Amino acid sequence: MRYLYLLCILMALNSCSNTNNQQVVQRNVFSLNTYFEEEIHQTKNKINGTKYVSFNGKKDTLDLENFDPSKDLRSFIESDINKPSLLDQYKCDTLQKNGKNIFSYQALKNSLRTKSIEIISTNGSVEEISILNEDASILRNSSQRLNYRPSKGYTIQTQQKIRGQADSEYLIEVDFD
Repeated sequence: MRYLYLLCILMALNSCSNTNNQQVVQRNVFSLNTYFEEEIHQTKNKINGTKYVSFNGKKDTLDLENFDPSKDLRSFIESDINKPSLLDQYKCDTLQKNGKNIFSYQALKNSLRTKSIEIISTNGSVEEISILNEDASILRNSSQRLNYRPSKGYTIQTQQKIRGQADSEYLIEVDFD
């Protein structure tokens, strides 16, 4: 599994450059789809932990045993930007800081749902993935912040405003044991 991560990181390094040019065209980007499908496969029914769910301030806590996170992780997979149609739609930057590689993808158009992705890795292993998704229309605005830390857990925070209805906010936090 580490080799898959290393391969994805090397592909991302090869596709990004740290230049003064504001628009960098990339050949490949880190595949969230591949990464999270592998995570789901590796952890299926093996995760124990605690899940905290909050909806408009009402909180609930669930103890998880042999938890399958595939439903929750679909939000991460749906944010994948490694598609030919999105080849020139994102700016890619790579930064090395304190021994960590930081890969940052920023949407170049407001119409794109996935606004940003940041991947932090050390020695070819992913440490953290952060994603911002936003959707807007005449009737609805929504914002979704996703954060994943392998072997530690994840957070999904969503805010939604629908015309004529009260705003809603929900938060899912899963801490792995």
